[in-house]
Amino acid sequence: MVDINDNNIVSKEALWDSTVREGSGLYNQVVVVASSFLGGSLLFIEQIASNIEKCTLCLLFIGWFCLISSICLLLWIRRINLVSHRYGLEENWEKALEIAPMNELRTTCMTWLLVAGIFFITLFGAINLFINTS
Repeated sequence: MVDINDNNIVSKEALWDSTVREGSGLYNQVVVVASSFLGGSLLFIEQIASNIEKCTLCLLFIGWFCLISSICLLLWIRRINLVSHRYGLEENWEKALEIAPMNELRTTCMTWLLVAGIFFITLFGAINLFINTS
């Protein structure tokens, strides 16, 4: 039995606010990290790979593709969240809950695309730095 006067009980509103803040933080981090890697790889390509090995360019392109895809998926997730919130405001809970599983999958894919983009761009830089210093 739950004691309603227990100070350790967290309200649904507090949990909702926390979830929204965490989601917003995740979305902001994805945009910041992805844009930083995209911008950094474009701005510092001469310093990273002054003598680019042509075979490593595919790593760079794959990294860019993954980062851009991650940001595009993020935009899609945010749009679907707005639709879900609209259903919630209309108290159409069934429709709102239908969206959640696919958005969890999209969020997982977005995260892995971000990680893959960072990995491929870092691998591109490491290989070219190694080749250029040898």
